[in-house]
Amino acid sequence: MFLFTAASQVPQVLPFSHSEEMSSTVYHLFEASDRKIWMGTDDGLYCWTGTELKRYYNANFLYEYSSIQEDEQGRIWCLNFSSQLFYLENDSLKLFYDLKDFVSTIFSYSVSHFPKVYITSDSGLLQFDFKSKELSFPLQMEGDSLLLNANDKELRGVFFTNRLISDEHDLFFKHRNSIYRYTNKGKLRLETAINIVGNRKHIPWKSIQLFASDQSVLVINSYKDKVGVWSELKFNSSKRTDSSTFHVVDEDILSYFFDEDNHWCGTNRGIHLFDNEFNKVYDDGILEGEQVSFILKDKEGVVWVSTLRNGVFQIPSSLVLSIKNEADYELSSMLSVEKQGIYFFTEQGLVLQNKGKGLEVIGDIKDNTEGAYFNSFRKELGFAQTSSGYSFLSKSTTKNPFYLDTKSISFIEKGIALVSGSGGVQIRLFEKEKSARLTALKLTHETSINFVKADYFLVNLRGQRSQFNFYDRQDTSAYVSFMDGLFVYSNFEEKEIRYKGNAILASSLVGAKRGGILCSTVEGELLHIDYPKVELIGTFNFGIKKLIDLDKMIYLSSNKGILKYERATKAKDWIKTSDGLPSNRIVDIAYYKDSIYALTSNGLAVFSVDYSYKNTIAPLVGIQAISVNDKDRLVLDRYELSYEKNTIELSYTGVANRSRGSFNFLYRLNGLDSTWRLRSSTEKTVRFNALPPGVYEFQLKVRNEDGVESVLESVQFYIDQAYYQKWWFYSLMVILIVFLVSGVFLIRIRVLNRRNALIADKKEIEKQLSLSQLTALRSQMNPHFIFNALNSIQDYIINNNKELASDYLGLFADLMRKYLLFSNREEISLEEEVESLQMYLDLEQVRFEDSLQCELKLDPKLDVVGTKLPVMLVQPFVENALKHGLLHKKKNRLLKVEFKKRNKGMEILIQDNGVGRAASAQINKLRNKSHQSFASSAIQQRVELLNKQRSFHISIQYSDLEDQFGKAEGTLVRIRLEK
Repeated sequence: MFLFTAASQVPQVLPFSHSEEMSSTVYHLFEASDRKIWMGTDDGLYCWTGTELKRYYNANFLYEYSSIQEDEQGRIWCLNFSSQLFYLENDSLKLFYDLKDFVSTIFSYSVSHFPKVYITSDSGLLQFDFKSKELSFPLQMEGDSLLLNANDKELRGVFFTNRLISDEHDLFFKHRNSIYRYTNKGKLRLETAINIVGNRKHIPWKSIQLFASDQSVLVINSYKDKVGVWSELKFNSSKRTDSSTFHVVDEDILSYFFDEDNHWCGTNRGIHLFDNEFNKVYDDGILEGEQVSFILKDKEGVVWVSTLRNGVFQIPSSLVLSIKNEADYELSSMLSVEKQGIYFFTEQGLVLQNKGKGLEVIGDIKDNTEGAYFNSFRKELGFAQTSSGYSFLSKSTTKNPFYLDTKSISFIEKGIALVSGSGGVQIRLFEKEKSARLTALKLTHETSINFVKADYFLVNLRGQRSQFNFYDRQDTSAYVSFMDGLFVYSNFEEKEIRYKGNAILASSLVGAKRGGILCSTVEGELLHIDYPKVELIGTFNFGIKKLIDLDKMIYLSSNKGILKYERATKAKDWIKTSDGLPSNRIVDIAYYKDSIYALTSNGLAVFSVDYSYKNTIAPLVGIQAISVNDKDRLVLDRYELSYEKNTIELSYTGVANRSRGSFNFLYRLNGLDSTWRLRSSTEKTVRFNALPPGVYEFQLKVRNEDGVESVLESVQFYIDQAYYQKWWFYSLMVILIVFLVSGVFLIRIRVLNRRNALIADKKEIEKQLSLSQLTALRSQMNPHFIFNALNSIQDYIINNNKELASDYLGLFADLMRKYLLFSNREEISLEEEVESLQMYLDLEQVRFEDSLQCELKLDPKLDVVGTKLPVMLVQPFVENALKHGLLHKKKNRLLKVEFKKRNKGMEILIQDNGVGRAASAQINKLRNKSHQSFASSAIQQRVELLNKQRSFHISIQYSDLEDQFGKAEGTLVRIRLEK
């Protein structure tokens, strides 16, 4: 094991990150089998689960808890200072036994032989049975004259080891200056193999203490200024170590811990660390001034320290040491100088070195330095500040413009330096010899020195802002990083170095052990450049701030810690707070004498370059709670859920104490997505909403800071299908669909049949309507009408009234032409209907020899062109009025036809002053008719056919007109067309 022995350096001590949540007075620490850390305080029993801190107490009793143990069932036990023993079950702290009526003081207890519980007290050794809670006194003696029994007062002062010992091991306790073993066979015997150092009469028995590790019991004596190690007794063996003593400066031992490497002695003034030969490892104590009540080293190697005033601390590693900074200087940077040590610089301009008991001020440059450099030719420190430069030599500071505006500097030879700054890159010369000037000129493409300033020459290479440079003495080349790329200067030439065709934007640059340079880029690439060769060393997912090249090993600083990178194997080893760094945010790093100095935002640490402390202990992981549809369930390995219970939430925990919270959870839900999802240690729940039916397996693991993973924790979920997703439901649906489709087809066939019937009916109606129209047409073209018309024309011709004969014949011909034209149409306009009706009445007036007076009126509100009527709708009614009403009257024949506008359509009035319908019926019975008119039944039939086929409705109303004496005065026909 590597130990850094500088007096001013001790292991880094970090406060437990949740100390502010608990009492500052902590009596005892205990690591359970599940690696949870239990803490007994004056304010209750606390448990660090790995991600959170929980508090337990029993409100009915005082809760100053100590002496924490674990039984074989995993129950946690503790003791308070009022002789009451408790155990934790179902997340509740329960009283096991209140012993204040039996004893005054409990010294110790053991549950290692559970269900038997042993208690040592001022009244002797007691045995309790956990189930029956029966009390007994089981001690027997053999091979010794001193008889110890239930009432023997000599047992006062018995002290048990307070560490768990497995059932197959014995119990050890001390009585005065003797050590006793209580065997697993229920026997008690004196351990004669253990001898007390010195004269027993001069060593008070109260100074003897027992401390146990997992394999042995250590018996020590603390008396005055000495701590004597009497013996280390192995379990199931009589072997013991040699007795020896070591000096402690008059401090009371409160706690003790030992392992294979060291002895940790906790006192009322801090911790003293000794090796196996009891040599003090550090001259200074750890946690000086603290009352250390207990020391615990967990399974991951983290040392936990409880104190009586300031809570709990952690020591992640004894290999990473902190450097004391008692004056609390604000360190800003470091500079390693071979054979001289490490220089430290502060924000206030102080220069310090690590000497004696800590950091010592060796100089003051009065202002914060932007850069510090060591000029090996002049043996001086150079400083660049905001507006000036300084030289520091032998604690003396002088102003020196040579270091003005310096971001990086490479000393080429005496009096020549390559300087990078905000104004560009320059070659500065203090010496005026020709050799120096020629050396400088070889690095530039310029042919002459530009100008001379003060007492040195100045050559400008390039005016672009520059951050880093390095002069390779081996091939006399200069590498310079600019804001727009990386360039090399050699033999009067300037060449840009590119990688994969792209400019190289450097984040840091150092000389490489193998020649050339190591360069990290802003993209996270690490390159080895020995121009013209460019080699990729590795790619990293963090910003590299500074490099240290040790050939086989490369150290990279960042805001995530320090990465130790092995060049050949590409193995990575992070050094972080989990290893003892004060902070992961690295301000600067330096190398000196096989050690790495790390300046962090929270302090200064140092560790050996051989440091390798990979945490190979796998973390623990566990599922704590499961809820289904927001209702908590018992945590089981498998769940069978109905289809509607498909929202699952899981809560889990992980234990990786050394990680200090930087571990990660990885989970996936096989059956939904096989991709591993990454979550931080603070994200301890995951929820899956509305999962479809299927079989799922939730898998969970923890990965610590070094990539070591825990065992896999898993739980299965079977979500049943909904009833409508099962085979029988599909079968039922198929049958139902068949029936439905069959029904639809039957209904469709019935609808088609009905439609076909309607089409047939329509065709029949159209046929009958056509026949009725022909009938109406024929009625207008009956022989009697034609005969009368032709006779009238003949009379006009005989009477040599040729003009009237010609007009009448033309009118007759026009009317016949219209009727023939109308026979091919279903509808005509109102204008055409009125026009043909007027022609018909004109011809009939000739027939009635001017004894017929006709009046035809048209409502001006009617649209005569847009209003459509069935062909020959009005004419049959006019014919009937003439043939059956007015024909039988001798004189004063009057016929009125009127077309009126109505809200929903039109009304047609046909009125005559004939003999009336009754008289006309009597006359028709007596006459032998030679012409059959268009009868009322035919008219009604045609109207019914039209109503079935048209969007408007036609209604006919007949009214018999009478005078005041009841004598017939004619007939009124009312025809309504409504939409």
